[in-house]
Amino acid sequence: MATKNTSFFREMNCWLAALWADFKDMFIITLIYGSFFALAMWAFLTITSWLVLQLKQSLGF
Repeated sequence: MATKNTSFFREMNCWLAALWADFKDMFIITLIYGSFFALAMWAFLTITSWLVLQLKQSLGF
């Protein structure tokens, strides 16, 4: 069995760097998709409120 010449701290540093890179990617993707979702919800609510307002005006309320 061969022994590694790397220290525990080097192993942990590499592991934490990989974990940080993954979390950073997930955060960026969450921001992108979250902004698309917020934009879609804003458009949906704006159009819906405009349609309700038009319906209320046409019914005379």
